Amino acid sequence: MITQVLVGMADIEVVKGRSKLVVPGLGSGVGILALDPTVDVAGAAYVLLPGTGGTNSEKPGRYAETAVPTMIDMMCRLGATPENLRVALLGAAEATASGTIREEFRLGAKTVETIVRKFNELGVQGVFQDTGGASARTASLDVETGDVTVETTVGLPAVACCLRSEA
Repeated sequence: MITQVLVGMADIEVVKGRSKLVVPGLGSGVGILALDPTVDVAGAAYVLLPGTGGTNSEKPGRYAETAVPTMIDMMCRLGATPENLRVALLGAAEATASGTIREEFRLGAKTVETIVRKFNELGVQGVFQDTGGASARTASLDVETGDVTVETTVGLPAVACCLRSEA
């Protein structure tokens, strides 16, 4: 039986073995789904902002600067290795009533940039992205198959990528 784990806002979850991680309702927030296929360890985070602004948070998943290293550390405790990680980023919608948004308010895009930079600093390369646009998404990772599925508010669920495939 597959265990389904929901990842809430500003949360980080890690699993080992037959599981499905689900990050629901991604608007401007960014869902990180990561898998080390060599040991069947996966992690997910629902990140809301790029940086902490110098504040200390009890929820490291809230900020890209802290979510990435925290999630990798949690995955490594279950046997994952950073250089084996395959990663997908989803969300970061930039929906506004007028269709335009000032650069300083493009939090989704800034959060994605910070996440990619943090993964690169920690030796994780080749991050898949399904980000931007105007639609909210729900993303999930099936640890057994490696399939990352995305469901938008305007479409049916579709496999976006497979984290068990070579990048």
